[in-house]
Amino acid sequence: MEQLIFVEYPDGSVDEFQGEVVYERDFVLIYEGHISHRINHAHTRAVHVHPAVLQEP
Repeated sequence: MEQLIFVEYPDGSVDEFQGEVVYERDFVLIYEGHISHRINHAHTRAVHVHPAVLQEP
């Protein structure tokens, strides 16, 4: 299921992804189609996940 994923970093910056998220012991894995992102939990302040909302045309 598509989700909106916001990864917040200690410096206050935020990356936004749309896809699926999988939590592992030391990493969060984010899959955006054929692209995957592997982010170390130690490098993040928080990960916020929200259901993706379909936009009406």
